[in-house]
Amino acid sequence: MFLGYHRIHCVSNFRGTCQAEIRLYKNFFMASVKLIEKKRIKQYGEKIKRIYDKAKTPYQRVLECEQVNKDIKQKLKEQYAILNPAELRRNIQSKLEKLSRANQIIINTNINKTAALNPCSKVTFYYIISRVLRN
Repeated sequence: MFLGYHRIHCVSNFRGTCQAEIRLYKNFFMASVKLIEKKRIKQYGEKIKRIYDKAKTPYQRVLECEQVNKDIKQKLKEQYAILNPAELRRNIQSKLEKLSRANQIIINTNINKTAALNPCSKVTFYYIISRVLRN
């Protein structure tokens, strides 16, 4: 969704940087529809009619669920009150742009012999990140 179809080198080094923010953004602010019913219609059932629920976020679905503990719902409400969707989106975008620039540097340049052999080494990663942040 956020990363697209590009091959990403050194993902393991970036793993924790924006995963938490993406999780918060998806669970609290991105609505999705849920399939309620699927019917076969016409004489031989050759056509399928799908009936969907209204679009809701996973957060809204949890609040509506009666099986979830009230304490957990209260914690989620407090967390939701703190979040700012625009700020989350900006943070995700800036981190993904840095990831993309670092990825392009890894692809386009041959830093040294060890980097060519192991592009995901920590030394290579920190060297590339320092170059990206300077630009």
